[in-house]
Amino acid sequence: AGNLPGSAAEIHASMLAAETNRARVESAVKDGARTGKDIAEATGLHKGTVSREVKALVDAGTLVRDGDELAVAGAR
Repeated sequence: AGNLPGSAAEIHASMLAAETNRARVESAVKDGARTGKDIAEATGLHKGTVSREVKALVDAGTLVRDGDELAVAGAR
């Protein structure tokens, strides 16, 4: 029963992966990545994953958009 899709363990693992990916995206922006393509190249993440994590970080106020570029909130 522990291997059923949507089990608590799988949901927890998925949440940890998202947090890890989010940290990788934030770190890439702190290191100078400014576009989704830059972030994908810096992190090795798929562009869809980058897009999802960028949206979550922007929604949380961690990153800010300036046109097509991203920055860490408060860093500019």
